[in-house]
Amino acid sequence: MSNIPVIAFGSSPDVYYIGLGMRYYMAGMPESVRPTIQKLPAIQLQWMSIEEDGSWATREGYGCRTEFSTSVTQGAIDKIKAFPAADYVTFGPTKSIFCAITPGQGWAGSMADEQIEKLREMQASVGGEDVFNQGLKGILFGKGMTMIFMFKGGFSYYTDSEAEGGKMESLLNEYIYRQPAWTLERGSTLCPWNVDYYFLKFKDPESSTIKMFWSLPQSMADNLADLQATLATPEAQQAIANHEQLGLVLATSNYVQYTNGWPVYFTQNLSIAAANALRVSTGAYVYRW
Repeated sequence: MSNIPVIAFGSSPDVYYIGLGMRYYMAGMPESVRPTIQKLPAIQLQWMSIEEDGSWATREGYGCRTEFSTSVTQGAIDKIKAFPAADYVTFGPTKSIFCAITPGQGWAGSMADEQIEKLREMQASVGGEDVFNQGLKGILFGKGMTMIFMFKGGFSYYTDSEAEGGKMESLLNEYIYRQPAWTLERGSTLCPWNVDYYFLKFKDPESSTIKMFWSLPQSMADNLADLQATLATPEAQQAIANHEQLGLVLATSNYVQYTNGWPVYFTQNLSIAAANALRVSTGAYVYRW
């Protein structure tokens, strides 16, 4: 939907992607991502994941294909290029850690020993390895050993000592015990370098209501506020309507024409002051399908 942002944290405050509607902001990303995000506006992306070294993968929603940089961890590339192919990939705070979900085929990944230990504990807590494997929709990796396990009928999480008792854990607890259980949706993401930053999308299985919560560094929060302001204008709404009507092939080929006057904001080396990185902006948004 056009009012859902796409947010991806990199390995430091000056590496990220944030998009909404037809526009985006980007900082510190490699040149390899430029062709993809210039032809695919945020409205057309389901999710984006960034590795520690800036390697990236993103899912295009209309044609249901995953685009990625060739420097992505090889195990993840193998799953993206397989048949059937993985349709959701998340990366950990260090290189080579990932989780890939393949429809009908389960999941595959690579993790540190301590993460594997916590995963085994989680498998036992939900009824065993088979139950865990059949229900897993993805794993979100945060700073340290923090992980959120996304299931078809809910979610579970493990927070390490730094995140324990923090505001993100309080938010997770607010939704994890609801009846029926709410789920965490793809496109949610955790920051790999600060436990207080996140973007989470919770879904009520009965009403299909989705509640989005975010806590972002001030520069990213400013970017999001600007994107939201643009989204509210009649011109932006018309551009989105045109894009949704055209379909994948025609939409991408005519992208520059109907977004004329709505520039794509690309910042290769956007600097974020340390003072701003320590300031947190939070928000919430609710919508129904």
